[in-house]
Amino acid sequence: MFADKETFKRAFVARVEALCGKPFAESTARDHYHVLGQMVREHISRHWITTNERYRAQRWKQVYYV
Repeated sequence: MFADKETFKRAFVARVEALCGKPFAESTARDHYHVLGQMVREHISRHWITTNERYRAQRWKQVYYV
């Protein structure tokens, strides 16, 4: 996803500013948490979709606990 820590930091700051519409220095911890969650979801969704397609193709069963 990111080559190194500095690349991630730049992408994170840019995403916070774009989504929140304010400079990073004025953003809150809640803003950071929300953006980080979106970035993680984007990263894992590719693998999640592939896994679910494989499960369906092989007709494997899944169990969900609530």
